[in-house]
Amino acid sequence: MRVSDAANVLGVTPSTIRIYDNRSLAVLPRDENGYRVLNNRELRRIADMRGFMLAQRLNLNSLVALSAMIPCWNIMACSKERRAVCRRGSDGEHPCWHYHRDTGGCLDVPCSECTVYLNMVDHIRELRRLYLPAVRC
Repeated sequence: MRVSDAANVLGVTPSTIRIYDNRSLAVLPRDENGYRVLNNRELRRIADMRGFMLAQRLNLNSLVALSAMIPCWNIMACSKERRAVCRRGSDGEHPCWHYHRDTGGCLDVPCSECTVYLNMVDHIRELRRLYLPAVRC
C-alpha cells in the first residue's frame, strides 16, 4: 500500500507517515519507482505507535528519544564482539534500526523483521515503567 492510501486508513496526512520514516520511527521499503510502501503489519505498528503517543501524551521528539534508549544489544543478546562492530555505537540519538535499515539489518535479520523494531512500543512501555514511574496529578 502506498503512503497516501495508508494515511487515509490511519486518518493522518501522508507527510506524517513520511516524517515517521525520516525520523526512523518506521522502516518503510521502497517500490521500484522509489515510493514508500506499507504492508498491513507496518500499518498496525504505526497505528499502535500513534495510539501510544496520544495515550502517553508524547510528542515525536520524545518518542524518537525513547526509542533510542531501547537496549537492543541486551534484547538481542549480542556478544561483546558484535557490539564492538555494531554501527549503532553508543550515541543514543537514534534507535538501532536507524543505523542498519539500509544494510539489511543486523544479526542477519532485516530491521523490519526484528523483534526490537516490531515491539518498539512494548519496549518503550517497559523503559517508562522502570525509569519513569507514573506521577499522579
